[in-house]
Amino acid sequence: MLNFIHRIIINTPILVIIFFSIMCVAIMVYITPVIDRDEARYAQTSFQISETNDFINLKFDESLRLKKPPGIYWMQFASYKIFNNFLDKEIWMFRIPSFLSLILMLLFTHKLARLLFYDLNTMIPLAALAGTIIVIFESLQATTDMAYTAFSLMSYYYFIKCFQEEKNYSHIFFIITSLIAMLIKGPIFLIIVGIVLIFKLADLNISMKKKIIQLSNLSIVI
Repeated sequence: MLNFIHRIIINTPILVIIFFSIMCVAIMVYITPVIDRDEARYAQTSFQISETNDFINLKFDESLRLKKPPGIYWMQFASYKIFNNFLDKEIWMFRIPSFLSLILMLLFTHKLARLLFYDLNTMIPLAALAGTIIVIFESLQATTDMAYTAFSLMSYYYFIKCFQEEKNYSHIFFIITSLIAMLIKGPIFLIIVGIVLIFKLADLNISMKKKIIQLSNLSIVI
């Protein structure tokens, strides 16, 4: 307990920086106009779901928009429906999934680093990450990248955690987060999962039971 309090005190300036960065992004999400035409197309496609009630055959104006999985459109549609009950349509309503994904990305970057490197102090790298131009830029856009990054990191975290604990719900969370990531932008993130799995299968310190379970989990996702 004292160690935890000590860490909070030591890291307070850095936590303030991270919090300030997130608040700045939140303000920019609200006040920044449409950044590019791709963002406008994502937002318009998500909006048209409310007009057509068709969650599968997605359209931008009259043309089909089926190049990517529909997950991000569903998220943006849900965000729009929540806020549209009280406010007029604005672009920031469609950016909420990206903003929330920024918070998830920072959280699971921290958790994954602690899982891999144990007592590593992640606060300074997180503060640097939260302030990078590419992270801020992607958090401001109603597109797939930030959400895909967040759920891919969650998938990696739960996948590795499955090998380290005997009884937990990490298997279920790995499958869920992996399927969500695939619904957002496809299965590219599974390349990293496959590489990790190869090393884990070759590790003689890991029980055969865990290896079989993880192969089964990955088979379910695929």
